[in-house]
Amino acid sequence: MKFGLDRLVASRPLRKGLQGKRVALLGHPASVTRDLTHALDALAALPDVELSAALRPMAVPSRSGGTPASVRPGSERALFALTLP
Repeated sequence: MKFGLDRLVASRPLRKGLQGKRVALLGHPASVTRDLTHALDALAALPDVELSAALRPMAVPSRSGGTPASVRPGSERALFALTLP
């Protein structure tokens, strides 16, 4: 059985509706793929997904220290991280 995130990562046709759109991820530490890659890292590694924001519950420590963080090493894109109350 594959969960939605694993299916999205593995299937380009499933991601077709995301092309050309800015994508936000609402996740927490347990938002992982089958091989325990965090959803943020899995989506950021996809060249056809424009990941523009990450939202997380307040109890989760900031992945980016509360400031914009580069999604990919060497990338000029920044990721907007927002903590939800």
